[in-house]
Amino acid sequence: MHITFGQHSIPYRIHRQSQPVFRVTVMSGGNVIVTVPDDKTVEEIQKRIQRKAKWIIKQIHFFEQQSLQLPPRSYVNGETHYYLGRQYRLKIDDSATTSQQCVLKGGYFYLTVTSKESVRALLENWYREKAKRYFQERIEVCVVKMKYLGLHLPKLQIRKMKRRWGSCTKSGKIILNLDLIKMPPTCIDYVIIHELCHLIERHHSPKFYRLISSILPEWKKLKKRLEILKKEM
Repeated sequence: MHITFGQHSIPYRIHRQSQPVFRVTVMSGGNVIVTVPDDKTVEEIQKRIQRKAKWIIKQIHFFEQQSLQLPPRSYVNGETHYYLGRQYRLKIDDSATTSQQCVLKGGYFYLTVTSKESVRALLENWYREKAKRYFQERIEVCVVKMKYLGLHLPKLQIRKMKRRWGSCTKSGKIILNLDLIKMPPTCIDYVIIHELCHLIERHHSPKFYRLISSILPEWKKLKKRLEILKKEM
């Protein structure tokens, strides 16, 4: 089923239940699910969706913007890579016979590898180790900042994600994209606070946006900066 709002066609699925709950949810893939009481007619449902159409389109656009399209890398000498928002160039020594290492010094990543094919794996392992420490540290700082909301320190998982910078599971675990470690600290904090807010407000509802605005008033600017940077990096 779908409704039309201006030039937009909004497809949606209906989920009926016995409880008197009417809720519109926009999933990360852009799918719209409408939870309604059993006795609601299609006409009533469509009128309610029509009233929320502007918000729905905004959420679909948000998830589209979250789709990561970082440019492909060749992992060769002189190539630029990022860490905490700053650019560094690769200097690769592939003459090692046993041990490999990655060192950040000055404006360079110095990589000593046994083969050119090892560069990517070594650099990503370096990013992962840095991300584990840095993300955990920032989550702890942000949780303290939100302690008045009764928030407790969640479990953290880091993994590569194609479409999102972060997510919050139903069990309360925060998942952050490994590539987020390449972004500026202020943008990292924005993503962390965004996901922590989902521990309190699960959906991108007006309550959610009021909550994040009360904690991080400049979140819209940081979100925009993140969108611009991911196209440049």
